[in-house]
Amino acid sequence: MQTTTLLGLAVGLLMVAADAASPPPVIRHLGPHVATPAPTPRVAAKRRVISSITVQNTIKGETTVGFEATDFADQGEDRTRVLAAKSYSLADERPELQDLRRRALRQLRELEQTLHEYVDKAGPPEQRAPIGSYQSPAGDY
Repeated sequence: MQTTTLLGLAVGLLMVAADAASPPPVIRHLGPHVATPAPTPRVAAKRRVISSITVQNTIKGETTVGFEATDFADQGEDRTRVLAAKSYSLADERPELQDLRRRALRQLRELEQTLHEYVDKAGPPEQRAPIGSYQSPAGDY
């Protein structure tokens, strides 16, 4: 048994010594790494849409109008992606925008008149119930 142990130790030491004396692995230098290029984007038409409009009117006659313009890449087959979006306000007082602001507000008033006609035909808003008269469908807690 002792002979077997000594023989195993001797073989192990020879293997370690042989491994330490062997040359390192061969490493080839293949040149600089070139990343895989991004795929070529599909041909797309650039489109712009006014994606949202917010109008806030007060009973005092004050109006605030904000809107967002969004640029899209239209790739056809119902495939689009957003390229850029920006929010604007008609409160911008730059002189070069004043004529467009007046024209937009005039058209907005025409749209509001049309929307009032729509409300008249579709039915007016329902009056709110007085505070405290609300009954929960589930009953009182």
